[in-house]
Amino acid sequence: MNKTKVSFYLRDELNAQIKARGGLTEIIHRDLDRLYSIYDRSLREVSLSLSEAMLIIDAVNGSLYDVTSAHLLWAGVEDAIKLDKLDQKWSVDGQALVNKLRDLNTIHSLAIIDAAERVWHAVSNGDNRDFKEVVKETFGVND
Repeated sequence: MNKTKVSFYLRDELNAQIKARGGLTEIIHRDLDRLYSIYDRSLREVSLSLSEAMLIIDAVNGSLYDVTSAHLLWAGVEDAIKLDKLDQKWSVDGQALVNKLRDLNTIHSLAIIDAAERVWHAVSNGDNRDFKEVVKETFGVND
């Protein structure tokens, strides 16, 4: 297994949380592995269509969500639909999507936000594949 050495600063609160769980490196590896696995499973449970994923990616572009605001993903999407007519742009039943997102728990919302951020990161860092292919792969969309 290849290893890459990284250096970063931890906020005191996060450092205390990690230390309460054991050794620094092992806990960060374990917890990130758990988190990313949870995100992947959660995305599959939500089961978004390609058009719904495209609308969400469009809506969250430039937005900053964290664990305290992720449960409001539905509201951000609803605003983008009202202001920018993204439901028409992506041929999506906007109200049905907003209702679907409103019913999600925080983990599902964070998984969707993470996927959207990964799409934008891939594109901004030179991924030259067709945008929709990047979305399909990242969101696990089959249509």
